[in-house]
Amino acid sequence: MLVACWPLALHRPPREGTEAAAAAVFVAAKSVPRGLDLSQSIVATKDLLREAATMGVVSPHPNLVSLIGVVTRGQPKLLLTSYCEHGDLLSQLKLRAADAVTPTPPAHSAFFGQHRDIVDMRIAAEVCAGMAHLAAHRFVHRDLSARNVLVAAGPVRGFVCKIADFGLMRFTGAQMGASTADPPSPKIVGVIISSFFTCSPDTGSA
Repeated sequence: MLVACWPLALHRPPREGTEAAAAAVFVAAKSVPRGLDLSQSIVATKDLLREAATMGVVSPHPNLVSLIGVVTRGQPKLLLTSYCEHGDLLSQLKLRAADAVTPTPPAHSAFFGQHRDIVDMRIAAEVCAGMAHLAAHRFVHRDLSARNVLVAAGPVRGFVCKIADFGLMRFTGAQMGASTADPPSPKIVGVIISSFFTCSPDTGSA
């Protein structure tokens, strides 16, 4: 799915009976990019709305990007999710590599100053926790990679990893909505060996 993402500030009105100023809440806005022809735009918009519907039935988890809302009036349609300040994990790992080579890089990674092995174990544990939550609810992500894991500011050691990009995710249990369960890619090792799939091969890919 072709998408464009950018941060967006939503202004939350004060609670009734208070005079506090409206608070700005930062979210990530995901949309179909400009410049597509009509058929591409229609397909991409349907994919975006399907991703929103899928995210809406997944219960919240600290290691999953959360659905904030969907803007369906006007164009373009917007999928609003929790904002992760540090971007994707792949970019952060590249910044960490630069930290090790250059004493004063233009930007530090979110992991700067922390022990490499401890950070790696935390990343693995948090990604696996998110994938295990999806597996427990019979979802297969089908597109887990470092670019689809986002890094947000966290209360513990400064960061928390959150799995994102649910455009290819499918439900493997009973029928969900109007679409039937869609098996994961045959490239998954467990499917190739046994010709039978569960959520386990996808979780194992974490």
